Amino acid sequence: MFDAHESAGLWLLGLRIESAADVRLAAWLRTRLGAQPLREAALALTSRKQPRPLKVARALGLTLPPEFVTSDAMPTLQDLRRHDQARRQGWPQPFDGR
Repeated sequence: MFDAHESAGLWLLGLRIESAADVRLAAWLRTRLGAQPLREAALALTSRKQPRPLKVARALGLTLPPEFVTSDAMPTLQDLRRHDQARRQGWPQPFDGR
C-alpha cells in the first residue's frame, strides 16, 4: 500500500490515474525512470486525455514485471453469445468459456 503523501506526487506526472493498479504502475515507473522523463513521455502521448501509466510504459518499450502485465484480449463474439445464452438459461458462465 502506498502512503498518501507518496501517491499525491503521482498526480503531478501528467498521467491519468483511475485505479489502484494505475497508482502502483505509476509509482513503479517513477522509481524506474524518474519524475521528469516520465512527465515528458506522458506529455508527448497526451491527446484529449492524459495517458494511463500502461500506455506510457508501452510507448517507452519497458518490460513490465509480471504483476503489471494485463491481458488485452477481448472476448470474441462467440464467447459473448455463449455467455448470453448461459445467462438466459439461468446459470453464470465466464466470458472466456472456462
